[in-house]
Amino acid sequence: EKPPPVHPTEIRTLISPFSAVEHNTTSALANYATESLVCLAALVSGYAVPEKERKVLADKEFLSRQKQILKLFVRIQQPTLYQDLIEISKSYSIEENIDKYAFPKEVKKFLYLYKAGFFLPRSDIFVPLEKEHSEQAKLLSELFYDAKDYDTFFKTAVWARNHLNGGVFLYSFTRSLQAREDTKFFYIPPYYEIYPFLFVDEHVIQNVYEARLTSVESGESKPIVLKSNYTGYWDSERNPEDILAYFTEDVGLNAFNSEWNRLYPSWFNTTEYNVNIDRRGELFIYYQKQLLARYFLERLSNNLGDIPSFEEEYEVSTVTTYQRGEIVIYRGTKIPDHLNTNSIRDCQKIRPTMKEIKIGYFPRLRFNNGQSVTGRQQYSTFYDTEAISVQDVKETVSRLRQAIESGYIFNEQGEKISLFETDGRNMLGELINFYGNSPNKHYYGSYFNEALYVTGHVADPQQQYGLAPSALLNYETALRDPLYYSLVKKLFESVVYKYVAKQPKYTYETLAFPGIKVQGVEVDPLITYFDDFEINLDNVVSVNDPKDGEHVDFRVKQGRLNHKPFNYKVSVESDKETDVMIKVFITPKYDSYGREFDLDTKIFYSVELDRFPAKVNVGTTVIERNSRDSSVAVPDAPSFRYILKHVDAALEDKEEYFIDKFARYHGFPQRLLIPKGRKHGFPVEFVVVVLPFDQADKDDLWKYNLGSVTLLGTPANTKYPDSRPINFPLDRPYRSVYDAFTPNTFVKTVSIFHKNLEEINTVQA
Repeated sequence: EKPPPVHPTEIRTLISPFSAVEHNTTSALANYATESLVCLAALVSGYAVPEKERKVLADKEFLSRQKQILKLFVRIQQPTLYQDLIEISKSYSIEENIDKYAFPKEVKKFLYLYKAGFFLPRSDIFVPLEKEHSEQAKLLSELFYDAKDYDTFFKTAVWARNHLNGGVFLYSFTRSLQAREDTKFFYIPPYYEIYPFLFVDEHVIQNVYEARLTSVESGESKPIVLKSNYTGYWDSERNPEDILAYFTEDVGLNAFNSEWNRLYPSWFNTTEYNVNIDRRGELFIYYQKQLLARYFLERLSNNLGDIPSFEEEYEVSTVTTYQRGEIVIYRGTKIPDHLNTNSIRDCQKIRPTMKEIKIGYFPRLRFNNGQSVTGRQQYSTFYDTEAISVQDVKETVSRLRQAIESGYIFNEQGEKISLFETDGRNMLGELINFYGNSPNKHYYGSYFNEALYVTGHVADPQQQYGLAPSALLNYETALRDPLYYSLVKKLFESVVYKYVAKQPKYTYETLAFPGIKVQGVEVDPLITYFDDFEINLDNVVSVNDPKDGEHVDFRVKQGRLNHKPFNYKVSVESDKETDVMIKVFITPKYDSYGREFDLDTKIFYSVELDRFPAKVNVGTTVIERNSRDSSVAVPDAPSFRYILKHVDAALEDKEEYFIDKFARYHGFPQRLLIPKGRKHGFPVEFVVVVLPFDQADKDDLWKYNLGSVTLLGTPANTKYPDSRPINFPLDRPYRSVYDAFTPNTFVKTVSIFHKNLEEINTVQA
């Protein structure tokens, strides 16, 4: 059995250079984890983390290692060109150093498979939903994690960087950096800078290649900035769905989805690794619901209406052979299942299949090997793949619904497990997505992964033509495809809300907070706009020498949705001094025809903006909060160049470099906290709920200082800082409209205005 590892959900930190903070001690790498624990103990008495407790001065050893780590992310598509790394890659032997790994037997297994050709060639495309590919990533992640010290880990990473597939390496390396105690504070660049191919239009990539040739011929080394528009910029009149490309193709959103799925891989078995990841299944359901609701609000902002859905139908076709279990009709009569029908010709077989999908999608992306990410024609039909059939997916859904209807599931030993105990929603989420933890994965499957796999192979289900993976098959690109949201909607309609419907509805008594009344809420004007954002494209260009790379500076400028930071004030009247939890949501108010949504629809498409602990006094307490303080979202991550510049400066003693142990810069983008809105205003309901603070988790207040804690969860082996359902009180229907309007809830209609940047600058001036 493996020792308790630290799962990648450990504190996800940004290493950031701040020189204004004084410290009484320097910190060697070995002391970082200890100092973190001291920090946490100090936080029990307050809600905010003191500045000097957050930041730790980095020493030279840490800085040198941080630079080593950054070098491994440079031009992932080609073998490293740094001479020191080349020497390590050539000289280091895993086999000769097998005693430096915690589990030599596992290392021998890895080496056997490597020599047998099990791992993907460097030029092949890594697809995390492919079973063999995910198994390779799992093996390499374990090899990295099992290295007994940093030196062994780093040399193993250098070896893997040059000998294994780039996609397998990148996935496993980033997971391991987050998991290991001696690497968890190192900065990891944004995924859209490490591998821009899956985030930037292929025409821009082509322009980079051409500009590189021109700059080499002219000898120029100045920055080259290219312009990029979203997919729907030109064609939205012919395909209205493309209007939403500014949201679905946002690099920050897609990088976050990639981060979430690396933190919580479907194959990760918490029992095998002796790790507790609190409410991972429930977190998955909540995350998908928030994505769906956020997408729906963008649709309403653009008058697109409801999310398209697909349904099941029966397709009748002519066959000449019979397979047991299929319904066969001969001359209008059903042939009994036990009869031999091989001699019957021209039978009609009813073949279940999914309904055709009206919406096509072509992502206009290419992998680094030159293959374009495969698109999907309009009115595509789903067929069986080599690994999973359409019927497999249907049976998985049927078994999940059967379990919900009966109220329990069976594990592999045939024992009953209740689905409606305290942990029921979490167990349901585990069954839907995390087959690694499933009590009976061979029976209940992994519905969400199976659905993505089948839909992602529409263009080439049997892989006859060698097409590249589609957008749905990679976490970096899945959210770009409108079909993803249709799949999530289907997931909720077919499974999740069947479960919710079996739970008791909330009543006034359940939701009220005796002695607490929200008297009013004031909200600043909500204004969105598009601003320009530059993405570093250096990793697109291959070079022959590291010095050549120093003169490569390609960037792409793209408009992105943003909003003005806003304040809101909550006036709370209380008959006692007490700790409270404040949750803030926005819900849609009207559909695209101007009709007000019913309460259940508003609850279904509610988007959480913030949650935070506070203290109220006897009488009236006014609590003020800024959108930048949201525990749901984080600012954009600093660029690779920015971090490297400050690491080098600190190594040369030109400035100090501090580690922020509580910052997360790879969470849900703060820019996307609210939808685009409309020029003349987009009405939404701003909902504030004041709840009793969960005293059982009072020692976990520090977690609210972690970015995106509501969506990314908390570190391994710790509790989520609220024992109620994650989406409480909007996780299930109410008994009546009356029950929704308790004194501790306040609903205010506000409008979101979209303006161009010039208008905002004029007003500010």
